[in-house]
Amino acid sequence: MNSGFRWLRHVLTGFAVAPLLMAGCSVLPEAETLQVYSLPQVPVTETPAIPAPSGQEWSLKVQTPYSNQILNSNRIVVRPDHRELSVYKGARWSDPAPVMLRDRLVDALRTRLPATVFGNGSVSVSTDLELGGDLNSFQVDYQTGAPMVHIQLDAFLVKTDSSQVVASRRFSVQEAVNGKEVPEVVSAFGRAADTLSDELAAWVRQHGPDTNQ
Repeated sequence: MNSGFRWLRHVLTGFAVAPLLMAGCSVLPEAETLQVYSLPQVPVTETPAIPAPSGQEWSLKVQTPYSNQILNSNRIVVRPDHRELSVYKGARWSDPAPVMLRDRLVDALRTRLPATVFGNGSVSVSTDLELGGDLNSFQVDYQTGAPMVHIQLDAFLVKTDSSQVVASRRFSVQEAVNGKEVPEVVSAFGRAADTLSDELAAWVRQHGPDTNQ
């Protein structure tokens, strides 16, 4: 009798616990819904090309810009004031910011320069010049209550055969956000990246090997 009673109590306890376990599943936090964004770009046909000067074609390798830990991620960074950094909830870049910007620059340089342009690590070849830099800003700053995209890149060109610095320059681009929603923020990032690409391509072309012959 005692053993039968213990068996029955075990079975009844199991039935009592099962609903509690099922109820517990319903209170678990839901996974965050993520919207992944790439960096918008003006179609190449709408971007005025820089005429190629006469001279022999040269080669350029573009390194991924160095950045701090906050920017070197796929979070979309926003700075509500000068003391605080935050991110947009539920939104991500398709790649870390330095990688996205590198790919944008590679694409722009390929269409605007009389040079063969390689992305970082794409192939193991020796090139005439190497483009590197520090990405110090890739975020939304609030200025007088209005959001403004800010991209700042300290770029440098190096001769690969001698490691000599050919030129260096700070590029700082700001672009107003037409609204406060994430898609509008992403569009402003795209416009700012296009402006930076145009300015940097003209600068690299100015200091290319064909201009120093």
